[in-house]
Amino acid sequence: MIRTKSQNKRLYALLSQLNINDENKKELVYQFTNGRTERSSEMEYRECNNLIMSLQEQLITLKNKQANERQYSGIEQGLRREIFKLMYDIGFIHNREDNKRKLLVINAWIKKKIKLEKQLNELSVDELNKMIKQLRTVRRIYNEKAQFQAKYN
Repeated sequence: MIRTKSQNKRLYALLSQLNINDENKKELVYQFTNGRTERSSEMEYRECNNLIMSLQEQLITLKNKQANERQYSGIEQGLRREIFKLMYDIGFIHNREDNKRKLLVINAWIKKKIKLEKQLNELSVDELNKMIKQLRTVRRIYNEKAQFQAKYN
C-alpha cells in the first residue's frame, strides 16, 4: 500500500521543521526504502510511517536541546550578573565606568586570580560558580577588615 495524503503532509512538515533539503530527503527515502527508491511518492505506507517516526524523534530531540540551551543560557546570564554585583560590592568596578572598562577589570581578574585564558562570556557554569565563590570570599574579608578598622578608629 502506497503512502497516504496525511502521511505526505506530515512528512513534508517534518522535513521543513528540521530544515532537511531535497538531497538529504532523497538519501533518507533511499535509506528507509532499503535502496528501492529515492522518491517519497513511491514509498509504501509502512516505510513512510517509519521515516515519519524517525523524523519526529529527531524534532523532539532538537527542541529539547534548544530548550536546554535557552535555560542554560539564562543560568549563565544570572551568574554573570552576580559577578558584576560582587565586583561592585568589593569596589573593583564602579557605576561611573563604561562597560568596556568594567569588562576589562573582570577579565583581568579571571586571568590573574582564576588563571584562565578566557573572558567572562566564555566561562562555563562551573567556572562562573568558582569565580563567584572566590569573589564572595574576597567580599567577606574586605567587610571584616572594614569592621575591624571602624572598631579601632
